Amino acid sequence: MCFSSLDLALVRGEPVLRRQWLDRVVLQLEPAYGDLLSRYGRLLRQRSSLLRRHGEASPHHHLTALLDAYDQQMANLGARLHRRRQRALVRLDPLARSWQKRLSGGQEILSLLYRPGTDLPPGPAPDQGNRTLLAWQGALQQQLVHQRAVELRLGSCRVGPQRDEVALQLNGQAARRYGSAGQQRCMVLALKMAEAALVAQVSGEAPVLLLDDVLAELDPDRQLLLLEAIGQQQQCLLSTTHLDRFIGAWRRDAQCISVRRDGEGSMLSPF
Repeated sequence: MCFSSLDLALVRGEPVLRRQWLDRVVLQLEPAYGDLLSRYGRLLRQRSSLLRRHGEASPHHHLTALLDAYDQQMANLGARLHRRRQRALVRLDPLARSWQKRLSGGQEILSLLYRPGTDLPPGPAPDQGNRTLLAWQGALQQQLVHQRAVELRLGSCRVGPQRDEVALQLNGQAARRYGSAGQQRCMVLALKMAEAALVAQVSGEAPVLLLDDVLAELDPDRQLLLLEAIGQQQQCLLSTTHLDRFIGAWRRDAQCISVRRDGEGSMLSPF
């Protein structure tokens, strides 16, 4: 499991990046989820192509029947994607909250909120039988029909899991807008560590962490808290340009390797 500066887009970037992250987490927990994603994505592309071809023309009987068939299949698959995403996020939220609290010295509360791209009716938890799933299928299919005229005009699908958002809040505020660079980096670390903890719970094996220049933009207190935390958890590989940031005990227990470039290329050597 890897973290680098590019992962900051998870907080700062568009909703699609957070959906993709959540999908990767679910895929590690449920390998069959990949087939659901693939089938739904294929249906979405086909339906969107159909919408664009017909544009604002008045729907005829054949088109209506074809869209009805697509809507039924998309509602079936879409509701199952909604359920798995929400179920994973419910498990990730307390883990991420705990890590954010730990990395901030108890000063910050991180919340993960699932905002589905379908107006889903309230009901029992999505992992308690089929009643909720059937209600979600019905809601998604109904909204697809209701939005059909608008979708024909725009040429795109307006409801469904492709419009899901994972909202990140820090102390009740939108993290994307109000978090500092250090806080945002800390949030990404909390998300990644929550992911690692959940995968370890399900698989029984702790993943190896790959952290690329992870201490950049973290203040000294957060650096120390992070190093203490990961040093107690699992095997971890870190890269850095400033070895002096690592405290004595942590550095003493770690194996340090220097990477340098000479005339013939990169060289590795132990300290």
